[in-house]
Amino acid sequence: MSFNTIKTAKVLQDSRKSASDNNQEVCAFGMTDDGAKLKKMWALVAEETSLTNSLNDINAKINKVKADLSILSSESFQITKRLDEVRLLKSQLLNNSHDTVVRQ
Repeated sequence: MSFNTIKTAKVLQDSRKSASDNNQEVCAFGMTDDGAKLKKMWALVAEETSLTNSLNDINAKINKVKADLSILSSESFQITKRLDEVRLLKSQLLNNSHDTVVRQ
């Protein structure tokens, strides 16, 4: 596995754990201490920022792969087109050579 795959898997694992902890967190919102609420809010903001950054990184990588695939697809098309032309020219050349030999 590549480092990025491991990093992505870790982020997803952390997200799942976080989602499973949400029920406990919701119960914790019943706290009356404003300081505790503020601390919890900053922890959630930090997690949201981290997840957003991870998602943005993944989306940027996906967009780069899409662009690379588009370029490769275009190159493949051009090569295939030229290959077909070369094969046709070879066939025509062979047919002309055969016709010349038969006529002589």
